Amino acid sequence: DQMWNLVKPQKGELIYDLGCGDARHLVYACTRYGAKGVGIEIAWWPLLKAWVNRKIARLDQEIVFYSGNFKNYDFKNADIVFLYLFEDLLKQLKEKFIRELKPGIRIVSARYGIPDWKPDIILTSEKYPIYLYVIK
Repeated sequence: DQMWNLVKPQKGELIYDLGCGDARHLVYACTRYGAKGVGIEIAWWPLLKAWVNRKIARLDQEIVFYSGNFKNYDFKNADIVFLYLFEDLLKQLKEKFIRELKPGIRIVSARYGIPDWKPDIILTSEKYPIYLYVIK
């Protein structure tokens, strides 16, 4: 909850969750804040869990999922990009973010910061740090 309070999603904003796993973060944000969501996951088992979690939360109209490598998808419609990825993947995404994300878009990264980028805010939580970046 601290993380999403930091990001402050607004009703109807579009959140992209890259490597969404079982989509617990996306389901929470869409339920709590009325956001819309796009989850991208390459592994079929977590994606199956994500579909079940979406169905249980009755968010079929609010969240869509794509199966595949998020590097092959376009994020330019995002208002918020959520990441829980290792640093090597974050490093690979930097140029894509610079190319595709418009000013004002918020990137929230759990546990690991984007290498060589200065976060606007770092939140130290009980579990791990949360890094917030705002595209300039």
